[in-house]
Amino acid sequence: MAEPIENEVVDTNTEPEPEQPEQTPVVFGDLLKDKSFQSELGRYVNKALDTAKAKWEKDAQERISKAKTEGEKLAKMSAEERAKAEAEQRVAEILAREEQMNEREAVIMRRELRATALDALEQRGLPAVLADVLNYESAEACNTSIEALEKAFRPAVQTGVDERMKPNLPPKAGGNDAAAAHAAMRAAIGLPPK
Repeated sequence: MAEPIENEVVDTNTEPEPEQPEQTPVVFGDLLKDKSFQSELGRYVNKALDTAKAKWEKDAQERISKAKTEGEKLAKMSAEERAKAEAEQRVAEILAREEQMNEREAVIMRRELRATALDALEQRGLPAVLADVLNYESAEACNTSIEALEKAFRPAVQTGVDERMKPNLPPKAGGNDAAAAHAAMRAAIGLPPK
């Protein structure tokens, strides 16, 4: 059995909706006048402060326990062992600082190479967005990558320009072109030429 089709009600009332008044921006000071908002804000602030305090206390405890452990180790050592351990610690600190300096120098070098590469790209008439694909490990690597990029980019642009500039002439009606096309189609589908 077929199910009965229910009649759909279509609203033909096309009156525009009444315009809503513009909402004025809420000022934080006005919100603070509301006591319920004050208490809610107070709960959020207290929770954030408690979390930060707990984290700080945990970090402080870890530093204190680490220092105690290190102090106990040093107390158990002889004077010679203690001097050796302190020297090793100083060497480790120096190496860590040196590593940080090397990282900063590498960041600065990449930034300077990028600025130089942007200038080189502009001088060669290449788009600045191509700077994102360059190698900034060294000045030599950067120059090599600029040259390789230019060798690849220029022919690609020329090919694109040539393709767009190629005239799109409509095929000649009648003539040998139509007959040749017809013969080529027949050959393509395996029919003998006429």
